[in-house]
Amino acid sequence: MLSRFSLLRSLMWKAKKELLCLLYFSFSSFRSSDDGTCRIWDARSSQCVPRVYSPRPKDNVSVRSSGTAATNLQSSSNTSHSHQILCCAYNANGTVFVTGSSDTLARVWSACKFSPDHPEELNHEIDTLSGHENDVNYVQFSGCAVASRSSTSDSIVEDCIPKFRNSWFSHDNIVTCSRDGSAIIWTPKPRKSSHGKHGRSWGKAYHLKVPPPPMPPQPPRGGPRQRFRPTPRGVNMIVWSLDNRFVLAAIMDCRICVWNASDGSLVHSLTGHAQSTYVLDVHPFNPRIAMSAGYDGKTILWDIWEGIPIRTYDIGRFKLVDGKFSQ
Repeated sequence: MLSRFSLLRSLMWKAKKELLCLLYFSFSSFRSSDDGTCRIWDARSSQCVPRVYSPRPKDNVSVRSSGTAATNLQSSSNTSHSHQILCCAYNANGTVFVTGSSDTLARVWSACKFSPDHPEELNHEIDTLSGHENDVNYVQFSGCAVASRSSTSDSIVEDCIPKFRNSWFSHDNIVTCSRDGSAIIWTPKPRKSSHGKHGRSWGKAYHLKVPPPPMPPQPPRGGPRQRFRPTPRGVNMIVWSLDNRFVLAAIMDCRICVWNASDGSLVHSLTGHAQSTYVLDVHPFNPRIAMSAGYDGKTILWDIWEGIPIRTYDIGRFKLVDGKFSQ
């Protein structure tokens, strides 16, 4: 029985100056409720108090009291959060991050600099993304790839491909996925609060539904009838292509689905794996190359423009649980 699991991720936060931060998620025992919070730590000093992020109470009653910051934290610990934070991702410039939770919601948070006057003040989400029917198990911002790495020859070839008419598709869009068999693209839009402050919110642009798998060949007429079990169509993980024109998803039924991010249409449904796939990455400078790996021991390089495998590497009975392109 897992009693406690803590995930530490080292992230580079580029605001006015580079600051190395740790994003901390705490998952409590399976026998007790989870705290549902995340923290940003200043890795330069162990004496700095982490910034605490906690979801807004469901009744919209502020947990901030008129007392000290310690009272704020105590108030937060007494607030019950019945969800786990399952995933996280920063945007390209480190100003906001998004988390996915077991309560079917994704939340967007501001990663602005620490307040020296109120170091332990609770920070709530700036937007809540609702649209899934199951756990939000993977999230990612667009525009996080380094475009300058594209080679000249690749750029010349890419000029022949239609580009987005809307340039905002490459900046701060969010894609979320879930085991409900769908992914959602969220796009930012300006928002003005009741206090007159300007901010941003994210609206649903496209709801990407996983298509049913191809049916196996039917027996000849009069032959024995075959009964086929329904295959799970949940999404294990999802990534943006290098040029943000496509969204790639690893599906529970072993397929890799590719959608056009500009209109939400399905481009390819790639087959080649025999077991679940939990590794998906895009090439660091060639926008048409992606990689997937799974529990079948196979690593497949794909041409996502043509929808064909380029090369397959098979290590046999060993399950592949992680993998990345070199930089």
